[in-house]
Amino acid sequence: MPEVAVGDYVLVHVGFALSKLDEAEARRVLEILEELGQLGELEASQP
Repeated sequence: MPEVAVGDYVLVHVGFALSKLDEAEARRVLEILEELGQLGELEASQP
């Protein structure tokens, strides 16, 4: 995705960026993941 820059939010699946998200949408996704108990799993995969 050539239109993204460092600091942008992107939706990633199996290592590939699929789409760029605005900050509000990224926050909603993170809130949903937290509600589902999946946020810890996401954070654990960070280096």
